[in-house]
Amino acid sequence: MANRRMIYQDLFEDDYFGMADPLLRLMWIGLITAVADDQGRMLDNSSLIKSKVFIYDREITEQMIDSWLNTLHKDNKIVRYEAGGHRLIQIVKWWDYQTPAWASSSRYEPPTGWTDRVRCHISGSKQGGRVETINWENKGGFTKDTKDNTTDGATEVLHNKLHNELPKPINDVNDDVNVNGDINVNGDGDGKTVTTVSETQNSNSEVAEVFKAYESEIGILTSFVREEVLDAIERYPRDWIIEAIKEAAKNNVRKWSYARAILESWKVNGYKTDVRPKEKVSSNSKKVKHEDNEERVNNFRKLYKERNNVPQN
Repeated sequence: MANRRMIYQDLFEDDYFGMADPLLRLMWIGLITAVADDQGRMLDNSSLIKSKVFIYDREITEQMIDSWLNTLHKDNKIVRYEAGGHRLIQIVKWWDYQTPAWASSSRYEPPTGWTDRVRCHISGSKQGGRVETINWENKGGFTKDTKDNTTDGATEVLHNKLHNELPKPINDVNDDVNVNGDINVNGDGDGKTVTTVSETQNSNSEVAEVFKAYESEIGILTSFVREEVLDAIERYPRDWIIEAIKEAAKNNVRKWSYARAILESWKVNGYKTDVRPKEKVSSNSKKVKHEDNEERVNNFRKLYKERNNVPQN
């Protein structure tokens, strides 16, 4: 992800945003600077957007964010769509707003008719290394034909299909989420199977629930740990992750690395196996234990002889 994003002063003179709700305007700036990847794309997840843009604003709810996203979608500022099993957002005029020297590819599939622009070093290469470019000489974004169809007609169909019938987000799951850092909040997953809207909504709710458990039991969720937690969500059941976090807190080792080790142990040995380190037994305690055992054996022999009239030695 690029380190810098451009916000032109024209934004504050723009009639549309000038007349918009000030908080919508702030969210719009946040989508560009803190949430979108280098292709202007992001997960359509109100909980994650809140954690990136409104970190300290508990009064901002998921319902408010979803309403502002609906407004931006309706007014063709963004496209809300589903691809690759994810609900996604594409900023429509991304390449009009941004003119970077470098741009990484996106983890997520673009909307129909969209052209990505990529210019980045091949993994492992540095200065003087190989540079990959894809459509870099082109304008990028929606072509004129697909732009008219996608941002006016087709996206309205997608909007009605994906968003009008969504259940209201769970308020109390998100209100306590307080996530710092500005790294891209995108989960992994390149699967091509399209899930239903309800399945994706449940997935989003699970992410928020795990985040809440972490902050409640361990502490502030840093950007680095957040990426690791998102990766764990792809690999382990939600209940496992939450229980591993609680186990770490119970053992007074409030670190994600400890919770991760618990998950890895459960994966090998089975869920809820005891992962606590075994107590070391000192040589003195071994001696005492041996003496106790010997005394019990002698007492048993004595009792046996008494009951069976065996002569005592």
